[in-house]
Amino acid sequence: MTSSTFASCGYTIHVTQVQRVPAVRKTIMMVNGAMSTTASFSWAISALEDFNLILFDSPCIGRSRQYNIEAECPTRQTESDILLDLCERYQPEYLCSMSWGGASTLLALANRPAAVKKAIVGAFSFGVSNDMESLIHRMAHRLNAGEMHEFSDLVNETLGEFLPDRLKIANKKYLSALTDSEVTYLHEHFQRTLSIDKDEAIRAISNIDTETLFINGRKDRYTSSPSVDEACVHIEKSDKIEVDCGHFMAMEDKYVARQLKGVVEDYFT
Repeated sequence: MTSSTFASCGYTIHVTQVQRVPAVRKTIMMVNGAMSTTASFSWAISALEDFNLILFDSPCIGRSRQYNIEAECPTRQTESDILLDLCERYQPEYLCSMSWGGASTLLALANRPAAVKKAIVGAFSFGVSNDMESLIHRMAHRLNAGEMHEFSDLVNETLGEFLPDRLKIANKKYLSALTDSEVTYLHEHFQRTLSIDKDEAIRAISNIDTETLFINGRKDRYTSSPSVDEACVHIEKSDKIEVDCGHFMAMEDKYVARQLKGVVEDYFT
């Protein structure tokens, strides 16, 4: 496993490459969600041993943040452009996103990156449900009030309700210690999410010609399987499945991790 930095769209991106020994041919680029760092893909590092992996942190999050202290928060289009630049540099055959990382992934796929043959979009909602809208407002209220411990508890009680206790503790520690720039990034992300133009999004994804699989958790109240039905209508080569889990999927349970490993291996062939 090696780390490096990559310049894109005026930002410096921290990139981690997992090169398998003995060597394997295919590479997956992992795209984490808005509140997550590459640590959320630790399950993939241990489980997907038949693939090389590319992981990266968005400009204002995780190990990329130190390089972009004075920079403005990237827009969703900029996040998509960064992903396209990374695809051009590292030439992954596959993309795999989780949660809100699905937005930049779908925008990138609409630009038809040449190397990418298939994509998996996990725990994503095409549109904002009433439950998700209410949760975003509640999270934003906690952040506005500077109530970081209450904010982290709220995330654990909702999106993270099925996480094991040890990960809830780690999640609380991470979220309670978010910096001012990370909080600003989340606020801007929340606003962008609530103001998505659905017609514009449909026009964008209709240009996707990559085979795309949506995976949602059967117990996820915030990004449910029916929420991606419309996306599947407009992406010609797309399908969807459900697994018996909540929003954080493989992080919640070893059985789910094994199930996702099988899905990824079968689909990325």
